[in-house]
Amino acid sequence: RDVPVAILPLGTANNIASSFGIGGPIAELAVRLHTAERRKLDIGQAKGPWGQSLFVEGAGLGALVRLADSFSGRDHKNKGKARLDAARLSLRKLLKEMEPDRVEVQLDGRPLPTRHLMVEVLNIAYGGPRLLFAPDVDPGDGQLDVLLLESERRKDMRQWLKEEPVGRPPMTQLRGRKISIVWDGTPLHVDDDRPSKIKGLAAVELELTPEAATILVPAVDGQPGVAE
Repeated sequence: RDVPVAILPLGTANNIASSFGIGGPIAELAVRLHTAERRKLDIGQAKGPWGQSLFVEGAGLGALVRLADSFSGRDHKNKGKARLDAARLSLRKLLKEMEPDRVEVQLDGRPLPTRHLMVEVLNIAYGGPRLLFAPDVDPGDGQLDVLLLESERRKDMRQWLKEEPVGRPPMTQLRGRKISIVWDGTPLHVDDDRPSKIKGLAAVELELTPEAATILVPAVDGQPGVAE
């Protein structure tokens, strides 16, 4: 963790780069790394029946997991923004028909609603197909942000996804240090990994590791998270 990390946003969503405002011409980003600002990025850890794994972006249940699984098996011709737009459209369609999950979740020992369309435990501002879930998140504040989409906000969320999403999403945002889940095999993601389903119930715990990583953020003009 004592080695700083430089991010060159060459992917599609670039959620981590976007969360730190990293964007612009790749060559310019590279040459300015030696004068870059150093910012902290907390690292999460998930413990469950599969063992222990680390995560950077986040973990969660519900619609985003199903979206990712449905996209993973497709042969996509769309690239860049077109692919992000296609993913957001698919998420809107999924939310229209999806039945809420019933999963017991606690935040720092406090029970959360058991019926929800999405639960995302975030370490950064962006998630999924570059959706700005938590505009005010601080990736190095030592806390996790929990975003809940309850059934009654289904229509609002679909409207938010209709255009280029701006502003705060119609989700409940909470902040804490430890998330406990009574997991019954409902689709779950830890970053891009999918823990194997189980029989019966198992405990899953999400929290931060004691030591953060350091991200280099060069001062370059450009749209965050987009390589020019």
